[in-house]
Amino acid sequence: MLQLHKGIVRSLDFHPTQGILCSSNTDVVEVWNLVQRVRTDHSMAGVSIVRFQPGSGMLLAVANQNVINILDFQTFIVQNCLRGHVKYICSLCWDVTGQTIASVSEDGLRVWSLSMGGQCLYHYPSKGKMFKSVIFHPRYRNVLVVGGFQ
Repeated sequence: MLQLHKGIVRSLDFHPTQGILCSSNTDVVEVWNLVQRVRTDHSMAGVSIVRFQPGSGMLLAVANQNVINILDFQTFIVQNCLRGHVKYICSLCWDVTGQTIASVSEDGLRVWSLSMGGQCLYHYPSKGKMFKSVIFHPRYRNVLVVGGFQ
């Protein structure tokens, strides 16, 4: 069993090709080597959601309040910074190609394109529905499901 976070673990994600797990609470991201059962030297403060890029796992999307940073997973250097949400991001996911990210906050849904430099392709306001979760369909990349309140 791996234990270190002092607060509630908010997000977990497995690397798609390596024995690595990322975990986060609102204070810190931890990267775990599951083969050696140790925490690596990578950590980042102030992140609540972590998601590896599907396929290669070369990129790691991390949400901090209302901003998404796309990090090179090997160096933790920011490749893109996605801004546009007003309220805190509740959920984010990659499409199967690893080039598009969807994110939701209580104020709305945004779809971002990394192949277009992190541009917001689509914004859909929640209109009081208080969006909470989002996921792309694994086979039909144009199908996106949003969960919310009301």
